[in-house]
Formats: sequence, C-alpha cells, structure tokens
Amino acid sequence: MSLVRYNNPWSMVDQIRDLIGSYGEPDSSSVATSTWAPAVDIHEDQHQYTIEADLPGVKKENIEVYMDKGCLSIKGERLEEKKIEKGNFTRNERMQGTFCRKFMLPDTANTDNINASFADGVLKLLIPKVEAAKPKRININSNSTQNTTVGNMERSNKVA
Repeated sequence: MSLVRYNNPWSMVDQIRDLIGSYGEPDSSSVATSTWAPAVDIHEDQHQYTIEADLPGVKKENIEVYMDKGCLSIKGERLEEKKIEKGNFTRNERMQGTFCRKFMLPDTANTDNINASFADGVLKLLIPKVEAAKPKRININSNSTQNTTVGNMERSNKVA
C-alpha cells in the first residue's frame, strides 16, 4: 500500500465544511476579489445581533467596517510577514492579502447604533434591534352617521 501525500490536507476539509455549512451553495458573503475570507460567528438574541470575525494577525488600522443600504461590509488586509526559509523549502500556510465579507442585515437591525470592538484578533460587532412596532387599535365608526368636515363647518351625513 502506498501513501499519498497532500500539500495542504485541510483545504479539502475547508471545502467540505463550506459546502455543508451552506447546504450545498457556496458562501456568498465573501467578495470574489478577496484573497481570503475570515471565519465569522453570527448570533441573535432578544436585543441584538452579534457578529464575531476571526482576524488573527490583522492590525486594527487595517480593518474597515461599512454600513450601506442594509449591507454590512467588513474589509481589511493581513500584510505578509517575513517568510521562514529552511534550505530550499519555504512553508507559508497562513493566508495574506485583502479580505471582504458582506452581510445583508434584517429590517429589525438598528444600523445607526452599531458598536464595533477589536481585541485579541477578534472583531466584534454588536447590532441592536429596533423596537418592534406595536399593534395600533383603529376605532370603527358606526355606519348610521358619518361626520365630515367641509371648510370650517362640520356636517353630518346619514347613511340609509
């Protein structure tokens, strides 16, 4: 039996995870021009949405967060560090370059009050929810009399 050696055994696992995680459709939240896409966790509770993006090795000044027409964009760049070379072999498994993730937020998101923080390589976005519209009671007038205002005079119309 011969052994088959893979250059990056995790690339196949990542592809399978991407397919299963999106029910067979590729993830559309990473822009096609991105070199890599950071992993994100999205959580919802009664009061807010939370998005956490893993950005190890990315500096805060290289991250931009935008909100436009209900679409939240996280853009940035991980700059290439010095490669470690041993003889004729160079190993570089960490992704470098630009990234962009976009998320369409629901109507219940209060996009005017998004709070962003960055610590220990994790970008955390807290997106509060707007207060749900409360049902409004509408009074029903009786069918026999309908009051209308014409100019400054009120008149009563009887319905037969």
